[in-house]
Amino acid sequence: MDRLREYLNVLKEIGLTGLADIAVMTLGIYVLLVAIKRTRRSGLILTGVLVVTLLYILALKLNLVMTVTLLQGFFTVFVVALVVIFQEDLRYFLERVGSWWFDRRRPGARNPAARLEHREVDILVRTVGDFARARTGALLVIRGHDVIARHLDGGEEVDGRLSEPLLKSIFDPHSIGHDGAVVIEANRIGKLGCHLPLSRNLEKLPGRGTRHAAALGLAELSDALCIVVSEERGTICVARGGEIRLLSDPSALGAVL
Repeated sequence: MDRLREYLNVLKEIGLTGLADIAVMTLGIYVLLVAIKRTRRSGLILTGVLVVTLLYILALKLNLVMTVTLLQGFFTVFVVALVVIFQEDLRYFLERVGSWWFDRRRPGARNPAARLEHREVDILVRTVGDFARARTGALLVIRGHDVIARHLDGGEEVDGRLSEPLLKSIFDPHSIGHDGAVVIEANRIGKLGCHLPLSRNLEKLPGRGTRHAAALGLAELSDALCIVVSEERGTICVARGGEIRLLSDPSALGAVL
């Protein structure tokens, strides 16, 4: 009971304004941690900034005038540099906030990141399995919560219901759009013939082609799930969260989906 009174007294001292302040700072720290987790580069840069900040504090304590002056100049331009360095992470955060707000303002709107039903999973597993056996190259993107439109180059609008005949006609070697990616949102094919950003992480792409680099590239920038069928090897790979892995057989794709 005494402990409860202590907690209530602390809350009274903080007040609503203090609680709101804490909530905003907590959100800011959370966003910062998410940015660090998303990319190794962001983590390294923030570590470097932390080291420079500690060096500045140490220089102040030791009264190192030249060092303090130099670091003060660094912090003057740091805000601008921060926007340039973390523009991708800031854009990612703002897109997520905008998407969340837009979806909240549209009750009953179709969620493009809805879980795939058994029908869609069966279609994808069966079709991708046929592609692998026939060694037909294919690249399929299943959109998650993130907005991926700005990462797509070119492509044609389809907005057709997901089906095996439609996918096979798109990735027919004689089809114009077979070299690009197909974007799937819930149970519909949104676009075909899209070009994706290529990953530069060659360590994760040993002996793999452009489709794999494109799949990994989008997986590094969003939460989309990318499925790749190699026409040279007849293998199936999936990329998500900045990682790409080889599946043992088409049935394993069902578990992933």
